[in-house]
Amino acid sequence: MDRKIEHKGFSVRQWAGMGLGGILLILVSYALFSSERSVRLDTSNLVIKTVEQAPFQEFISVDASILPKKTVVIDALISGKIVRKYVEDGTQLKQGEPILELENIDLQLDILNRETAVLDLINNIRQTRINLGLNTSNRQKERTDQQYQLREASRNFSMNKALWKDSVISRSEYEASLNQYHYALRKAKLLDEIGRQDSLSAYEQIKQMEASLHQSNKNLELMKTKLEDLVIKASINGQLTNFNRELGQLINTGENIGQIDVTSGFKIRAQVDQYYLNRITIGQQGATTINGTEYTLSVSRVYPTVENSLFAVDLEFTGKEPPSITRGQNLVVRIELSTQREAVVVPRGSFYQSTGGQWIYKVNQKNNEAQKVSIKLGKQNPSYFEVLEGLQPGDQVITSGYQGFDDYTKLKLGK
Repeated sequence: MDRKIEHKGFSVRQWAGMGLGGILLILVSYALFSSERSVRLDTSNLVIKTVEQAPFQEFISVDASILPKKTVVIDALISGKIVRKYVEDGTQLKQGEPILELENIDLQLDILNRETAVLDLINNIRQTRINLGLNTSNRQKERTDQQYQLREASRNFSMNKALWKDSVISRSEYEASLNQYHYALRKAKLLDEIGRQDSLSAYEQIKQMEASLHQSNKNLELMKTKLEDLVIKASINGQLTNFNRELGQLINTGENIGQIDVTSGFKIRAQVDQYYLNRITIGQQGATTINGTEYTLSVSRVYPTVENSLFAVDLEFTGKEPPSITRGQNLVVRIELSTQREAVVVPRGSFYQSTGGQWIYKVNQKNNEAQKVSIKLGKQNPSYFEVLEGLQPGDQVITSGYQGFDDYTKLKLGK
């Protein structure tokens, strides 16, 4: 007897295996399809350049401006109110020529007070000398009187001694004259010592007062020199610039009031990206073009302080300066980062923003197709990239931007 066989269908494991296999098939198919993806582009919208074997030098082009070769900043040495202007901004000055005059009432009062203190010291010294003279005179008089009294006491004692030996006077009279003599002797010695001490004390007092007077005079002279600083003068020959002060304006100590530019020579100050801070040193060469003529330059100073991602570099002309340049004139400077050598190079272009220099579209010999190829770039300058791998001289490449088609392996070229 025939028996009916029931169809059980696929198990869960079978369905999962089939699903996974299908996904893998789809991914493989997509990968194969993607590897052959292409798009047609109009060559009139592309920039195609030739890879070359050519002299290559790494350099950077930076913005710069003309500055005087030497500049002296003018700062106020003392505060005050402007009471007189001798010159205006842009004036050619000679060394020592006055620029402006300040007024400082507090300084003038301070000087008057110091002068009064000096006069008081002088008067005190004079009075001390007078008092010392009077005291010396009085002490001398006292000592003279005491010397007289000592001689009288000595004479009386000698006489009484002889009389006492002859029993003419009593012992008490003799001892009284002896005591009187000793008293007069001690008093004379005491007056001598007091006189000596008074002289030393007065001498030291006068010495200290004279030292104080000397220091006060010194301070007074120093203060008077500050009065001279109230008239601000040119420290060198040159042109006064950045001078915009007005009468009645208050100036603080150390405040900048302008600068003097030496107009006998110029330098160039360039602003360079901080990326190159460790690659630029004194003595590096550069160049700039002014009015159609190229002039060679040399780095004379590097300022290591970075502001707004830039640092400053000073360059000087190594040969003759341009005949017609002015302070503040803007220009472009080329700073050399390496020596010139032969290299395979590709012109710079917007392709780098899309590829990071990892690959490029290379055009075939029929100029009807471009293939994505891997490359390796080295040094660069504003015009070229150095090619280390992936391209040969004579290759045609697309250097314009790849936005919108950078995920295609091939490009069909033509209209």
